[in-house]
Amino acid sequence: MGTGASWRLELTAICALLAAWLYTLGAGALYYALLPAGKKIAITFCILFGMVMISVGIIHTVYFAIGVGAQNAYAFGAGLNDAAAATRLAVDVFNTETMIIYVPGIIATVLFFYAVLFKKTHLPKWYVILFPMVLVNSQYIVLPLLPDNLFKVSLMGGYVNASFTIFFLFLTVALWNVGENPECKGGN
Repeated sequence: MGTGASWRLELTAICALLAAWLYTLGAGALYYALLPAGKKIAITFCILFGMVMISVGIIHTVYFAIGVGAQNAYAFGAGLNDAAAATRLAVDVFNTETMIIYVPGIIATVLFFYAVLFKKTHLPKWYVILFPMVLVNSQYIVLPLLPDNLFKVSLMGGYVNASFTIFFLFLTVALWNVGENPECKGGN
């Protein structure tokens, strides 16, 4: 990050803002998907998931802070150890925010699994495997199985975003024809 192009850092910060907006809109789509399970479940989940999605956008801005710290360290002639020290605060904030986000994330995951598996929703039961908490944490199984190369490094950097993209892509597909057949084929 310390020797990368500044435009990449700028793009990271702008994408974090756009991602927070889009992820939060996605929470609204999930409200609709879970509404047949009951209004309280749908509202509670939407609030929790919205909190997580806003947090994901905010956490992505910490990447910007890490990159700026690394670039400044290199600009002033710091070596690798000094650059790591210069970004330590931002990395610590990232790690702390990631741990905090797990609280509403785990509650939302349990509620989502309960609604999709045991209640009527607009989503098929198998959709629980695409839930972001499942996909994001699958990286701890998938990535160690891959050989160390540039593809793995690229995949590591985009794994979380790819997980959300897959989740929302399939959500869009699942909800596309709900108006024609509002009864969920996967719910009770």
